Amino acid sequence: MPSLHPGLDRIFVRLLALATLAGALVFGISTTRVIRANTDMRARLVAEEHVVSSLTEESSSLVAESSYRQSPAYVEKVAREQLNMVRPGDRVLRVHVEKVTTAAVATSVAVQPKRARKELASPRAPAVPLWRQWLNLVAGTK
Repeated sequence: MPSLHPGLDRIFVRLLALATLAGALVFGISTTRVIRANTDMRARLVAEEHVVSSLTEESSSLVAESSYRQSPAYVEKVAREQLNMVRPGDRVLRVHVEKVTTAAVATSVAVQPKRARKELASPRAPAVPLWRQWLNLVAGTK
């Protein structure tokens, strides 16, 4: 069917093309915002999942530590190490440590004759190993 107004048809086609272009532009901009928001939300989700996993690990660690601290083994360890308590029948070994100053060592070495200084420089190994001496002392044997 022939158009009655050919000039109006061209204007209508141009307006329709312009409206289609504007609609596509609005759709593209709104879709871009949604895609960006989706990407941001996924990044936040990954970060929050990481936080949840680290908190879960920390929680399980704290639960394990709490159960250990309530165990008899921990109570005994604290009693022995911090409160210096012993069980009946245990042997107590007290070690007395003297504070030795550098001046005292220098004086004792300087006063000794040359032969004694050589013996100090190269000590001989004891006939009984040191670990055996300790074992004998703790066990109360020989």
